[in-house]
Amino acid sequence: MRLIEFEGTPAEFELVKHQFGAATGSLEPPKPVPSAEPAPKTTKMPPQDRHEVVVTALTRIPLPQTMREVFKALLKSSNGMTTAEFADLLGITRAQIAGVFGAFGRRLSHTDGFPEGDAEAWIATNTWNGTERRYVLTPLGRAALQDKRVKLS
Repeated sequence: MRLIEFEGTPAEFELVKHQFGAATGSLEPPKPVPSAEPAPKTTKMPPQDRHEVVVTALTRIPLPQTMREVFKALLKSSNGMTTAEFADLLGITRAQIAGVFGAFGRRLSHTDGFPEGDAEAWIATNTWNGTERRYVLTPLGRAALQDKRVKLS
């Protein structure tokens, strides 16, 4: 006899109950459960269209001051900046920097037409240096931020 204990709400159990199929004595194999999150879009678009949708993301609502400061700092740096460098420059914590990046990600994902699965539409890349991330503008990101329609001041 096996005992499996689950802690969670009935709604949470509904999402995972298929994983307990064999333990509940069910003779039917568990059925796959559709993912709660849709698969990322992988739409490829021409470079000019990509530039326009990134500029739209940057201009559709005013950029918060902290986000403008992050972009200005990245424009000045050819080798990018780490999260600690952003925090020191802006006088905020690394957790708050994460919030700024999260808010920017939501801005992109809520911009009509933004190609979420297209790495060529990234504004910046980031690499892990062992202790933190270093962010560097992509050529598209630099061009979009230097577009006269994007207000960083």
